[in-house]
Amino acid sequence: MKRKAIAILLLPILILMLVISPIFLFRIGSIRADRIGHLALDLEICLCLHDRRKKILPRHINIFYSISPISNQYLLNLWSSKIKILPRQLLEPLDIAIKKIKLFRRLNYFHFISLNGHSDLTILDHTLPRLTIPNDHEIFGEDLLEKLGISKGQKYVCLAVRDGKYLREFLPEKDWSYHDFRDTDIQDYLDMAEYLTEKGLVVVRMGKEMQHKFDTKNPMIIDYANSNLRSDFADVYLFANCFFCISTSTGMDALASIFRRPIGLVNVVNIKSVAKGNIIKLFQPKSFFDVDLGRNLNYNEIMKRSFFSISESSQLSNSNIVLQDNTQEELKLFAGDFLDVISEVSINQFKVKDSSFNFHESSEGRIVKISKSWLNLHSNYLNANSQ
Repeated sequence: MKRKAIAILLLPILILMLVISPIFLFRIGSIRADRIGHLALDLEICLCLHDRRKKILPRHINIFYSISPISNQYLLNLWSSKIKILPRQLLEPLDIAIKKIKLFRRLNYFHFISLNGHSDLTILDHTLPRLTIPNDHEIFGEDLLEKLGISKGQKYVCLAVRDGKYLREFLPEKDWSYHDFRDTDIQDYLDMAEYLTEKGLVVVRMGKEMQHKFDTKNPMIIDYANSNLRSDFADVYLFANCFFCISTSTGMDALASIFRRPIGLVNVVNIKSVAKGNIIKLFQPKSFFDVDLGRNLNYNEIMKRSFFSISESSQLSNSNIVLQDNTQEELKLFAGDFLDVISEVSINQFKVKDSSFNFHESSEGRIVKISKSWLNLHSNYLNANSQ
């Protein structure tokens, strides 16, 4: 009731903003700084979209405030050099009213994100990154690489594997166990990492407050997430300069997206994680094993049961579905497929020959790019008639 009363008191201000909007369009944006994926991609997508519009009128005046806690202070500082960020207490009441009253929706800066989320990244294929690492910060980045044992000019891969510890530690007021089905064991990625080092690449395990260490004696596999070198600056710098990123579709990989680094997704549960556009080059899903049928479900069966958009573990257990993670061999083969894909062109061109992918049109009209090796091991996955 208190928020509703505040919204009513702010009506004259909102009406004035709406009246003058054909000439001066004031918009307010609440930056979800508490989650790294939103802090990175919400602004990147919207700024790219708005910068492409070259209308003389209305003149856009955008102001922002951030929601605490801050997931990455360095990234927020980079954004503050591009946009106007004001104290939360000044703007939040207006923003709440704008979101509650449909008439004022155009005054919400992030209206596109609220409708589409991060499912469409095609704008990134045609625009340059909004952010760059300042020249005077590059010396710190070079020092970081040296301390990690990465020589100058050495290509490295960012490995982003989700586990639940970060959310439990950083946002403890909420029980996050409902989507533990997205987690995987970091040790399952050891064969993949070893394979990549054999190809001359350093593998850097990314993360903040990770539950388990990445145990290996290979000096080219670096458990940065558990090192004393981890920092907000280092998180951004490493993703911004990596050769590519392999991720389990977690918020961290948004840092690779905003700097236009190629991404491969493994152990995918939600098909919406495979966004449109060329940033995500390749993916492979987890398997959905139906206990009652005694077999894995194929693509069409998963779509019909809406399992690709599950949000809670209970939705699986209630249907007698067991998720099966990618095996160590499947992850290693994925790394080979991914290298084949990105070796077709320069790392900065982001164009891939269609023949490098297996394409399948989903019911949502999305082209999904599935690892050929994974499909060879799961030959019935795209077979609608498989039993």
